[in-house]
Amino acid sequence: MVAIDEICLPAGGSVPSMWRAVADGVRAWLRQRSVPLRDAVGLLPYAALLAPARAAFHRAGRMESELR
Repeated sequence: MVAIDEICLPAGGSVPSMWRAVADGVRAWLRQRSVPLRDAVGLLPYAALLAPARAAFHRAGRMESELR
C-alpha cells in the first residue's frame, strides 16, 4: 500500500493565506515528484471550497488544469 503524504499548513492567519499555503504546498509536492499539475487530482470536501481553491491556484501561477 502506498503511504499517504501530508502537507502541514501554518496555524492561524487569514483564509487567503491558508489557501496560498495549500497551493504552494501542492505545487511543491508535485514538483518534487515530477508530476505535472494537469495530471493531479485534488479532492475537496465541500463545493463551497472550489472558489477559494481556484483563486489560490490562479494567484500561485499559471493554471495548467481546471479545478471542478
